[in-house]
Amino acid sequence: MNIDLKKKDNTNLTETGALNVLANVEVNYLINEDIMSIDINKIAAFTKNSIHTVAHFSLQCEEFSNAKANSLKEMAIEDGSTSIDMVYDALRIIDQFNFPAVLIENVPNFFTGDAGKILICQY
Repeated sequence: MNIDLKKKDNTNLTETGALNVLANVEVNYLINEDIMSIDINKIAAFTKNSIHTVAHFSLQCEEFSNAKANSLKEMAIEDGSTSIDMVYDALRIIDQFNFPAVLIENVPNFFTGDAGKILICQY
């Protein structure tokens, strides 16, 4: 299988979410990075003196949503443009920091699908 990394979603709306958090929630650290390329060691060094209490992950939902046809979901897996593998990165980060609470924002089908079940079973 040839994976074309350029097919991954490169729409960047991250600032809107970050600004929303800062306007509505008191936080010590807001780390707003691409989960698939984040440098965990850099984040660990940056927050080493912080007591982590909550991690909030907003994984891309289109692969779990009924709004995307199953044929398109399968095609995305074949050509490497799927975002279903973001779950692996969330697990990696959760393992590194051992958060006492984790909030996963996603569509209901995420939690009934295999990816969500793996996450739930691990934590």
